[in-house]
Amino acid sequence: MRSTVQQTQRLPTPLPSQAIAAHRRGNGQPAHRIPSRDMTTMTPMTANRRVLDLLGAIQFLIVAGYAYALIAFLATDAAYFPEQAPPGWSWPAVVVVGLGFIPAAFCLVLAAPPLVSPVVRADRRRWRWLAGTSAASVLMLLVMVSPLGWEIFDWYVS
Repeated sequence: MRSTVQQTQRLPTPLPSQAIAAHRRGNGQPAHRIPSRDMTTMTPMTANRRVLDLLGAIQFLIVAGYAYALIAFLATDAAYFPEQAPPGWSWPAVVVVGLGFIPAAFCLVLAAPPLVSPVVRADRRRWRWLAGTSAASVLMLLVMVSPLGWEIFDWYVS
């Protein structure tokens, strides 16, 4: 038979919140005897939060670059825009207009499952961030396939 010392050493250490809750209940149980949380019931949101924030940030940067390109296109007179070598201020717009649809579509595909997940919906701030950037990406892709989008593409990339 094992001694009591050996048994208490084998018990998992409780989370601090469980020790505090046991102390407040006043049941007199030492903190090392409080059962630990079952790891199968925990949701793996820590890694998901970082991925969701990264997806939202990537979509935001792409949409911001395309908005910059759209504003520059509407505000610049085509006669003064050099056709052979775009000025330095337009290179971010050239990259986003030419290749931005690829990472935007990829991010939308990755963002679709978390947007309908009840676990992600419980975290309202992250869900709103991801939903807002995804909606902006969809709007950007719709503008890209419109006649205005083709004209912008022709102006920047051709």
